[in-house]
Amino acid sequence: MFAALWLPVFRLQAALRWRDVASPAGLVDGDAAKGTILEINSAAEISRVQPGLTPAQALARCPALRIVSRSIAQEAACHALLVELALEFSPRVEATRAGLCTLDLSGAAKGVCWQRLAQEMVARCAAEGFEARVGVADRPDHAWLAACRADPVNVVYDGAPFCAALPIDVLEPSAELAAILEDWGVRTVGEFLKLPAQSAIERLGPEAARLRRNASARSKRVLRLERPVERHVEAFDFDYAIETTEPLLFLLRRFVDCLSSRLRAMHRVAAALTLTLPTDNGPVYTRTFSIPTPTADADAWFRILSTHLEELTLDHQPVGVRLRVDAAAAAGKQLHLFESSLRDPNRFGETLARLKALVGEAGVGVPQPADSHEPGAFRAMEFVEAGDDVPILSLRGLPLRRHRRARHIAVKHANGRPSWIEGHGPVVNTRGPFGLSGGWWDRNWRVMEWDVEAGDGQLLRIAWRPGGRWTVEGSYDVC
Repeated sequence: MFAALWLPVFRLQAALRWRDVASPAGLVDGDAAKGTILEINSAAEISRVQPGLTPAQALARCPALRIVSRSIAQEAACHALLVELALEFSPRVEATRAGLCTLDLSGAAKGVCWQRLAQEMVARCAAEGFEARVGVADRPDHAWLAACRADPVNVVYDGAPFCAALPIDVLEPSAELAAILEDWGVRTVGEFLKLPAQSAIERLGPEAARLRRNASARSKRVLRLERPVERHVEAFDFDYAIETTEPLLFLLRRFVDCLSSRLRAMHRVAAALTLTLPTDNGPVYTRTFSIPTPTADADAWFRILSTHLEELTLDHQPVGVRLRVDAAAAAGKQLHLFESSLRDPNRFGETLARLKALVGEAGVGVPQPADSHEPGAFRAMEFVEAGDDVPILSLRGLPLRRHRRARHIAVKHANGRPSWIEGHGPVVNTRGPFGLSGGWWDRNWRVMEWDVEAGDGQLLRIAWRPGGRWTVEGSYDVC
């Protein structure tokens, strides 16, 4: 048996997913002032609104009509969610078209009640805010035809007589072919199948062959199966550009709650979040957040996003928001005997995000020596929690405490060696100079360093730079 999981007026349902509209609604594509109504909900149908009317005509018939614009991003997110819902009931799922999935139920338990299984599919879609219809039949195309006549469930055990009684419009022929069949007096699928197959195909063309395959009980096509994805997306397009972060935070709170429940159902955690903000006549802003400890906790996700939005300034106003979650399997971490993990790694990551918002991305991290001989050169690396492989640098000699902002001093020298240092007195002993240079391809630097023992007992490293400038680079720790 096969099942067709179908979302009627799919484009309108996708546009209304996060709007909570219960009043009559109609969908337009592009500019609402120039377009026509593409799809309507049941409340608008009761109010005598029809697809094809202009927005002005539709509002004249129903002043309470809510007109929304089509959103390609929301349709893609809703279709991906529909595939996820279908995969909960069968591992063999075909994404037949937008808003329609075909399920192979051959692996279902023996003696399963198809009516009850279809009702569970409808209830599962309703939990995600979708109005679904499910048709069950022994052929994939018959299951789709059964879904067209579902209210909201329709189980067909014998597809031939069921299809024969259906109007020919359910096969969705082209306007030209529908007009020819109307002239021939062919109004049902059964009458169409009674036509001589070879003659009908020769006269009507390849489209007639496709319609016969969809309606014939002898055809059983192979499903084009979908693979489960590890990326989950939610999207929303605003009716107008927004000026404050409150609408973004409101939607992101709902996004993370929904995505978190979906990941928990799949026994997955989030490894990264990607926030995308399309702007009004400007570039699309995209930012990816790595989660220190992958988790399915919606509060931890929201703290990361809200912290970033508090300090975010865009040149153009956002007109939409997308949130993508990269899922991963939950994995434990074995620490060494005397190591301990952070009490709350995700809160620590939130603190790092706040610091980055204040001082910039390059100003926060763990300092690591750069691959250069330049004195004091380092780079800030991402924080690595205990338990991971962290390279340990071997120490040789006394540790040098470098002054990250070298202090300028006056130095007297004799016979080419420093003899007196401002603030430290005469030089007792020296070692050097150590000549270093590099960076000729980018920024040429050159320095002559000395290790000196000053009269006050301190061991210093001083440096001479081009231009006659002397600086104290650091001091040695003496036990």
